[in-house]
Parts: sequence; C-alpha cells; structure tokens
Amino acid sequence: MRKLFLFVLSAIMICGCSKNENENPAPSEENVFSVDETSLEFGAQGGIKSIFIESTKDWTLSGGASWCEPSQRSGDGTDRYFSVDFSATSNTTTDNRSAAYTLKSGAQTVEIQITQGFTPTVIVSEAGALNKY
Repeated sequence: MRKLFLFVLSAIMICGCSKNENENPAPSEENVFSVDETSLEFGAQGGIKSIFIESTKDWTLSGGASWCEPSQRSGDGTDRYFSVDFSATSNTTTDNRSAAYTLKSGAQTVEIQITQGFTPTVIVSEAGALNKY
C-alpha cells in the first residue's frame, strides 16, 4: 500500500510540474521611440547642437541641407540611448535659413526642424550715413 501511495504522489508531482501549453509567451520588448528636441536654432556663427534619442528599433535620418550635417544618419536598436550632433557652418548670407530632417524608427517618424539666423551687415555709403541691410 505504501508503494502505491508513493507512486500516486510521484505521479501527481510530475503532472503538477509539467509546463502548461496554454500559457502565453512572455511579451517581447515594446517599440520605444522618443526624441528630446524636435527643433534646433543656431546663431549666425554656427556651431554644434545635439538631440538625444531613445529607440529600440533600427533608425534612419534623412533630408537636411549641406550647411548642417548630422554626426550619423543611421543606427540599430542595440544602442537604445544615443545622441546625434548637428554641425552648422556660419551663415554668411543676409537671410535666415532652415532645414528639415526626418528621423524614422520602425513605423514611427519625427520631423526635426533646424533654423539659423544671420548677422546683419551695416554698409556706410558716405561719411555720416549708415544704411542697414
């Protein structure tokens, strides 16, 4: 009788410890995508400014202008937290200028606007007369 009891107890323990096939698998990590800045402003002298990004998917950066170059244009989701530095040359024109970049991660996109001012030029046409252009 004792052997029968041990056999039944062992069978109950084995069946109770088996994997339940109806369980849902563990959820995979959700897609995370965020940008701390969606616009950058540069003075006429130019310089470098950064945006900080969090992404769990591969990403690309497209668009822009030759006077403002990003430090990188793509990456993968293994580097979840990263920054992109935008380097603007000095604006020697007499107009403000702007550029737009599109940052895409998975199915999500964010537009980043870059603007740069100019330094007004003062022209002296004759002694004692100032004209501002």
